[in-house]
Amino acid sequence: MKLHSFLYKFIIFSVIVLFFIVPPFFSPDISISQSFINWNFPIQQLLLFLFSIFLLFILKYDFSVNIYKIIPIFLCLCLLFFTSLVFKAISIILASKNIASSPNIVLPESFFEWLFCLLGFFMSAFYEEVIYRFYFPDALLSLLSIKKERKIFIFVSELCSILVFAFAHFYLGWLSVANAAVAHIILRFTYKRTKSIYPGAFAHFVYNIISLILL
Repeated sequence: MKLHSFLYKFIIFSVIVLFFIVPPFFSPDISISQSFINWNFPIQQLLLFLFSIFLLFILKYDFSVNIYKIIPIFLCLCLLFFTSLVFKAISIILASKNIASSPNIVLPESFFEWLFCLLGFFMSAFYEEVIYRFYFPDALLSLLSIKKERKIFIFVSELCSILVFAFAHFYLGWLSVANAAVAHIILRFTYKRTKSIYPGAFAHFVYNIISLILL
């Protein structure tokens, strides 16, 4: 990798980590949690969504959709729900905090509240798939393995991506961290198998909506 290319990637990676990966560790977003109560227009999710689109353009991502990749959506969704149910059962056994939703969650009531809910969940799911499943692990691997992608670098990059996504949910408790870690593995595997962010993003979106209603 040429020096100027490495520096360019390093600067972009550092900025994204500093402004998008690090903040959830120290200050979980109150405005996002409040959106589960008031269901206002998801302005912050919109900004994150637009940033993820911008990032994909910078990285020259292929936005084309392959309809034959729809099957992994259902497989991914089933695995996500199975994982969620397992941790739900554990939380009940341990009389722990519900890992599936906020304790003050209120279901949308009006048409516009449901519309804002769907928009917010969709944009959040898309953003997280772009940052945590598409960008972070591969960008970190690219920086670590300057000349050759060794197995140890692959392991480190994948492990780091699991940890940053999992501990971004630490404010919800340890069970939520474990649930997020397994969910990341499922979604990352879906991305690696399909080479597309769409199946994981759609499965993530549907999972969030059904979890809101049922869990």
